[in-house]
Amino acid sequence: MLRIWIKWYLIFTGVALHATGIWLLSGEIERIERKTPLEIVEWGHAKVHDQFPQLAHLTAPLISMVRALQPETVHISLPPLKAWLFHGANAAHEFTFPTYDQSGRPNAAVAGQFLAPDDMRVIRVDSNKQLLKAISRARGGTIVEIQPGTYQLKGHAFPTKGQGLPSQPIIVRARNFGEVVLELSTLEGFLVSHPYWVFENLDIRGTCRNHSRCEHAFHVVGKAHSTVIRNCRIQEFNAPLKVNSLNAVRQTPHPDYGLVSFTTVANSAARRTASPVTLLNINNGNGWVVRRSVIADFAKAGSDRTSYGAFMKGNSRNGLFEQNLVICENRVSAKGTRVGLSFGGGGTATISCRGGSCKTEHREGIMRNNIIMNCSDVGIYLNRSADTQVHNNLLVNTLGIDARFETTSVSLYNNVADAHPAERDGGLLFDDNNAWSASCLFDAECALTKQYANLHAGDLNLKNGAHTGYSLLGSKEPTNDFCGQRRPAKHMRGPVEYPAAAGCLPGN
Repeated sequence: MLRIWIKWYLIFTGVALHATGIWLLSGEIERIERKTPLEIVEWGHAKVHDQFPQLAHLTAPLISMVRALQPETVHISLPPLKAWLFHGANAAHEFTFPTYDQSGRPNAAVAGQFLAPDDMRVIRVDSNKQLLKAISRARGGTIVEIQPGTYQLKGHAFPTKGQGLPSQPIIVRARNFGEVVLELSTLEGFLVSHPYWVFENLDIRGTCRNHSRCEHAFHVVGKAHSTVIRNCRIQEFNAPLKVNSLNAVRQTPHPDYGLVSFTTVANSAARRTASPVTLLNINNGNGWVVRRSVIADFAKAGSDRTSYGAFMKGNSRNGLFEQNLVICENRVSAKGTRVGLSFGGGGTATISCRGGSCKTEHREGIMRNNIIMNCSDVGIYLNRSADTQVHNNLLVNTLGIDARFETTSVSLYNNVADAHPAERDGGLLFDDNNAWSASCLFDAECALTKQYANLHAGDLNLKNGAHTGYSLLGSKEPTNDFCGQRRPAKHMRGPVEYPAAAGCLPGN
């Protein structure tokens, strides 16, 4: 009797899985061709779970088998993050007093001596109690200067209670990066709900053994427009920066015009959590800028095993990612799906979209002069991202660029990548003067290895005689390359104007 039941069980499951597989494959061939066997099976499992949850458990043994058999991908053995001297947090960086334009947008960080105006009040703190008290009492024109040391902070969150002004922001800083370490055992760290706050030169580390208890180092909400995070290092959080409106549907104040610059965001291990893992998680905030930062080693070991380096979504607009180094896998090896930069992310619930509409997740966004490497999925994902410009980026060891859904329209030009872009589910892309080649992800001898000095050691200087080619289309405004050099009207494809500025790329 048992044998008969086993026989019919195998027949039933075989027929059910094959029928379901055929149904799932229809209309998805282009997407599947870009995936590993494991990703195809996991993708199918997710689709089955959504449509036929009662059958989802049947694919679990298949996933385990394919995971054991799948070929290893090729990864670039990169120098340590601190070797990228022009990007991320660095003790050598010093910036002038932060300023804003007439609209309240933070101006780009300028190298130079930090000289506070005479009307600023400086409060020096050297204990946990003094620090939290100073943050709670800070008002416009206050500088909270944390004295050298390690501070262990516990609790739920540390909310702001005072409002800064463009001429008198509220600044929380160490005099020099590396002198102050903040160890946070908190669900959220700094809960910023007021405008014109600046955080500078801080080394912030989550210390929660349970990863689900260290969600954010910064949670920027509501009225907290014009927030600045510069020359900071943030580690061991699920979403180190989370930005969102308190009520996205209503036309209430939104946390617009934030700036993240010269900041390193990374984790030392895969996050064991069911919570979203996105290092810079920016929702329904307009005009955010992420510049000259390092985003690395984001992996999710729980739930769907899908993580993002950074995204802007929730019906936001005018976001800018420029001159960033994004390394999906640097030192942390873990299974799962890792996406580099995105406008749109994995989508947003209507109730969380600005104005109550998710027809577009982002509009008029720009990604330029970034380097994105070692991603198990696409390096750039554009999900309901309208009127988007993606230019002068370098993508290595990724599955390229996806433009997805009918409201997505993107101009791709002057990029260099080892994978061709894809239009999915009605997404529209315009491809002009890009250098696409076969993927390096499964081939150690891909075409880009002939162009760069030592691609698999992270040396992105050009080999003698190699050239990326010149641009045919310029951007709407002059830009600086990945290393900070001003780009001429006739400039090279990719993010770097060669010869690269001395010290910018490890190896030169």
